[in-house]
Amino acid sequence: MVEDHRESGAALAEARVQARVNSYGRQLDDLTGRLDRVGRALMAEWSDHPHSVDYLKYLVGFNSWGKPLYAALLDEQGRISSASFPPDTARDIRGTFFKYHRENCCRGWHVTPVENSALTGAEMLHMTHALAQADGQLAGVLVFAMTPDFLAAFEDDSFIGQDDFVSVRLINGPLLSTRLAAGRSRPILCRGTPHYDSLQGVRLEPGEMFKKKRTMKIRK
Repeated sequence: MVEDHRESGAALAEARVQARVNSYGRQLDDLTGRLDRVGRALMAEWSDHPHSVDYLKYLVGFNSWGKPLYAALLDEQGRISSASFPPDTARDIRGTFFKYHRENCCRGWHVTPVENSALTGAEMLHMTHALAQADGQLAGVLVFAMTPDFLAAFEDDSFIGQDDFVSVRLINGPLLSTRLAAGRSRPILCRGTPHYDSLQGVRLEPGEMFKKKRTMKIRK
C-alpha cells in the first residue's frame, strides 16, 4: 500500500508539472509569436522609412500588460536610428547581441540572457534581429529590451504552488526569467546551470541541485 501511494503521488506530481508547463508554454509561444510578427512589421516599415518608424502603433498592445517593452533600431555602426522611448544617442549600445549579429548576419532572432542594457541602463534581456542590406551585409539591428519578468507576466499565480517556481531558460541552460508563488520572497532556484539531454520530457532532480535542497520535478 505504501508503494502504491508513493507511485500514485509521483504520477500526480508529474501530471501537475506537465499541466502547468503546458499552460505556460502556450503563453510563451503566443508571446514570442506576437513579438516575431511585430518585429517583422517594424523591420518592413524601417526598410521604407528608416528614421520615422511608428513604434506606438505596434507596441501599444504589449505596454498595456503592465510590463514595459522597449524597441530600437540601430544602424550598421550600432548607433540608435530610432527608438520607442527617448534614447541617449551618445551612449555606445553595441553590446553582446550586436557583436553576434555582426559575426552571424543574418540568422534570425537572437536572445541574450539578462545583462545591464546599454540601451536602457537597467537589467534587461534582449531579443534582437539583424537588418540586412540588399547584398546580405549587416545594415543594423532591431532590439526588443524587456525586464526578466516580462516573460512571466502572463502566468496565473494559482498555477504555482507555494513551494514551486517556473523558470524560462535558453536551450543551453542560461536563465531568462523566474516566476515564484504569490508572496514568496526567497526563491527555490538551481545552484548551477542545468543541462538537458533532450528537448522535452520530465525528470526528477536531486535536492542538491536547489538552494533549499528539495527534490523537484523538472519539465522541459
